[in-house]
Amino acid sequence: MGKNGLVDGRGKGKPKSMMTPEEQKEAEIQALKAQNRLLEMENDV
Repeated sequence: MGKNGLVDGRGKGKPKSMMTPEEQKEAEIQALKAQNRLLEMENDV
């Protein structure tokens, strides 16, 4: 474990370097969905 065992990673996502390609794609999809929601809200105003 060492120092890495003492790191508090709660509430934080994995660094991209540790993600599988599938996880990276899913994270990108979630980010794009969030951006899309924001833009839709701006258009509604």
